[in-house]
Amino acid sequence: MYLLPKAEMSVRLGPAWAFLSGSPRDFVESELQSPLPGEREHTVVMPVEAPKDVVGHAMAVGLLMHTSDAMEVGAFMFGMPADQLTAEDLRDVCMETCNVLGSCMVVSDDGRSEGVELGLPKEVSAEYFSELQQKAAVSVTFVSESKTGNRVVITVFDAIDPSIVESIK
Repeated sequence: MYLLPKAEMSVRLGPAWAFLSGSPRDFVESELQSPLPGEREHTVVMPVEAPKDVVGHAMAVGLLMHTSDAMEVGAFMFGMPADQLTAEDLRDVCMETCNVLGSCMVVSDDGRSEGVELGLPKEVSAEYFSELQQKAAVSVTFVSESKTGNRVVITVFDAIDPSIVESIK
């Protein structure tokens, strides 16, 4: 299992966001940053299962998403005004966003997604996300910032301590 080339990730992430939200955004490689206010409520982590012949390797995709971005995606996804979305709707939006954007970044050793299993995304606390940052190496992070300064941050973590990924399964 490995990551797609970063240039390919960048090309894939923009259309994936447009698929989710109905509007274009660019994603640029960045250093991982801590969650900002408005992102702490929308922190999702998804385990990435390696092919069965790769033992002892644990990866995860992490998503930080501002509330306004979650509302934009939810309004598009559910075809309803953003102010009518429930907390559960926003939770589902964030998990689906992590799933879709994460699948733009990780592939199996043969260059296809066969053998790589994306686990179920799980909403986690900002504290858990911070712990993941401490117990994993950041493989790559991409950030998309809206005109108002809100961010969508997608990161692939390579777990130094695999137990941190195991705890979200």
